[in-house]
Amino acid sequence: MQSTANVEERTLVVRAQAGDRDAFGALAGLYAAPLYTFLVRRCGSRDGAEDLSQMALLRAWLKLPTYRAGRGAFLPWLLAVANSVAVSEKRRRRVRAGPLARDPAHVPPNPVEHAEDRDELWHLVDRLLPADAAAAVWLRYGENLDIGDIARVLSWTGVRVRITLYRARHTLARALGGEQSGVPGKGDGVHAL
Repeated sequence: MQSTANVEERTLVVRAQAGDRDAFGALAGLYAAPLYTFLVRRCGSRDGAEDLSQMALLRAWLKLPTYRAGRGAFLPWLLAVANSVAVSEKRRRRVRAGPLARDPAHVPPNPVEHAEDRDELWHLVDRLLPADAAAAVWLRYGENLDIGDIARVLSWTGVRVRITLYRARHTLARALGGEQSGVPGKGDGVHAL
């Protein structure tokens, strides 16, 4: 049984692939927050993320005929396009991405009880991890994507995603004093990401 959101997404994609700009606009609106948040974490700048979001949506519109629903959901495909745009723009400018914004604009779909703790953890992610690792952590724990989808978004192998996530959890566990348990992330709140 398919969820209503999946059916709505598929309908919008089919209409957009047929040239319906309003349907694509609805898709863009549906995924604007995760796209923007991913790009803030990817490039480290709110202004840069706004520009990259527009570029990514334009490229997604142009590449829309290449999207195949059977290969996965639309959001990972859109984030893969956005990642490609971010990498291309970084190469074009030949400027190293700076530290990530400490307070990315994102309203989580399901706010949790301990939002302050979560915010502190995300600030820690932004401070301690390289941009690529922070993006992988965000995709896994912020957007709840599986390893395969993260690999597609970042153009990595599944092994690289797993290793990056393991190392990121280990780094965060050390920073939070969880290394005494011998298991990175065990009982230290890292999995609350």
